[in-house]
Amino acid sequence: KLLEGMKVAYSGVEGAFANIAASRIFPDAKCVPYSDFKSAYNAVADGECDCAVLPIENSYEGDVGQVMDLTYFGSLYINGIFDLPVEQNLFATKDADIKDIKSVISHKQALGQCAEYINEHGFETIEEVNTAVAAKKVFELNDKTQGVICSIEAGEEYGLKLLDRKINKNSTNTTRFAVFSRVQRDVSPMSDTNFIL
Repeated sequence: KLLEGMKVAYSGVEGAFANIAASRIFPDAKCVPYSDFKSAYNAVADGECDCAVLPIENSYEGDVGQVMDLTYFGSLYINGIFDLPVEQNLFATKDADIKDIKSVISHKQALGQCAEYINEHGFETIEEVNTAVAAKKVFELNDKTQGVICSIEAGEEYGLKLLDRKINKNSTNTTRFAVFSRVQRDVSPMSDTNFIL
């Protein structure tokens, strides 16, 4: 670890909320992306990474079912709980305007957090495994009728245009992340294991 540094697994791609959380909890670690929650969890169980930062609950949408299943039935320990304020935003391609958007793509939790906004605008919804993966997909499709709900970081990472900011219904929207590791110890850089990032 002294030579290579700590490796932290998360689900998604750069700009995902889990990536943002992992980077804030472990600013000096190497954050390693995985395609889904189980893959990130297993990367720690199999010794590829030192710990995983995964979402367990959202203040508006409730438990993240897949991660809670891993929590109860997996072999890893939770060594810290961290709350990340979540702001959802509407992005699209550079040539798009809000009147062009017919459908929005995002993770089902983000779609749920923004359900009122989505209904008001009459958007169709498409689920993706992660908000940042959704942003990447919108960039690759390059279709101005397709919007994405994601973080500011994810939208900027893929060169998308911000159409509307803070579209989640609950202004105090927070996602709780857990740090999973193979041994039961405090792996966090701070002694308080429950704090706002």
